[in-house]
Amino acid sequence: MKLLFDAYWLVNGPPSGRTVVREIVQAWCQQFPEDEILLLVRRVDRALVEDLDFVRNSQISVLDTRAPIHALAVITMRIPSDVDAVVTQNFTPLLRHRATKATFLHDGIFRQHPAWFTAKERIYLSLATLSVGAANLVLTSTATESRRIQKYFYRTRNKTHAVGLGLPSWVSSRSEEEPIPATQAKPYLLAVGRLNVRKNIQALIHAFESTSAVDDTFDMVIVGEPNGKNATIGRKSNSIHFRSGVSDSELRDLYRGAAGFIFPSLDEGFGLPLLEAASFNLPIAASDIDVFREIDLAHVYFDPKDVRSISSGLHRLVNSDLPSESVESRLRIDRALTKYNWAAVVGNMRRTLRMEGRGRCAAS
Repeated sequence: MKLLFDAYWLVNGPPSGRTVVREIVQAWCQQFPEDEILLLVRRVDRALVEDLDFVRNSQISVLDTRAPIHALAVITMRIPSDVDAVVTQNFTPLLRHRATKATFLHDGIFRQHPAWFTAKERIYLSLATLSVGAANLVLTSTATESRRIQKYFYRTRNKTHAVGLGLPSWVSSRSEEEPIPATQAKPYLLAVGRLNVRKNIQALIHAFESTSAVDDTFDMVIVGEPNGKNATIGRKSNSIHFRSGVSDSELRDLYRGAAGFIFPSLDEGFGLPLLEAASFNLPIAASDIDVFREIDLAHVYFDPKDVRSISSGLHRLVNSDLPSESVESRLRIDRALTKYNWAAVVGNMRRTLRMEGRGRCAAS
């Protein structure tokens, strides 16, 4: 099988975009070494991509594009004639081709809640809406997100498949024997996510500042970059610390040293930080939203639209004997990490691609 992957963000781009592309391609090379893989990358990144260990050590060829934005690079993509399938992120090639075109649409939140996005973001993301009809398959991470996509992108009905996501490689590369650096003077709670209205960090800060028993005892460390609408976040408490430009190893140490993890998003397509926090055996307080219930890793749930509910969740997180070490909790985590791993993701993707390809051949 010969596949072309959209790797526009493989070395430079949004952290989540880099992670997903890198992990899918690496896992594909490991699971299906007989497949021939092409990567579409930005021309300015080509040398960096070709120097990546997994690229140099695999049968991977690199194509490049001068397109200045990701959406344009994908929708104008010219697919080599002998490619069997092309896998892209959020946008779909418009040119006709015999290859199966599979678009990984990470979420449809911008269609359901446009007020959470800037006008510039909505215009850019509208290209996903316009192009997705050209996809033969629409892949996404969860059953919850699959339902949303089918509801808000009417041309995706009957061709949307949940294939999962997995833990980043840097999580499993840790050594339990490594000492945990002292990053804060006090014990701290950790939150990870971009600073914008959807991630709901301002409400978390209000809740933390209004919960004196928590504020007096714990610091709050928030890891993320300003990105999107309402990216400016204010705080009053000296116990709240923002961290940006954090490397994978630094983030690993922050997880290892945390007393608990908070995920207050108003909505998510998946929520990789939940898996990350669970893999470090942290007690988790998270928004009571459908996708987090599907993943089923939080010990405490709260209403993300209610500051008092978030405050209560924080209080329960730090004052209750949460079962993070219990047999039941360990079983839930093990089930999730078994289900949500990259080997399973690429297995689901390849199986779906082959079924679609056979169906199209039979129809023709």
